[in-house]
Amino acid sequence: MVTEYVDCSELKRLIVDKKLKPSTLKYYLRKKGIVFTANNVEQFAEQVYTIFLGADEISDIGI
Repeated sequence: MVTEYVDCSELKRLIVDKKLKPSTLKYYLRKKGIVFTANNVEQFAEQVYTIFLGADEISDIGI
């Protein structure tokens, strides 16, 4: 269960610091119909960090 909201900038930092695997997030977003084609972690984090994720999504991803 999620008890805290993950801010967009914090999500970006988690991706860049590799605390959250980009492949996990790509897989989850692909299941939702969102496909990213970034070549490296920094590009991917820059593209994805503004996506609004609710408590259910954060719980599913496992942040």
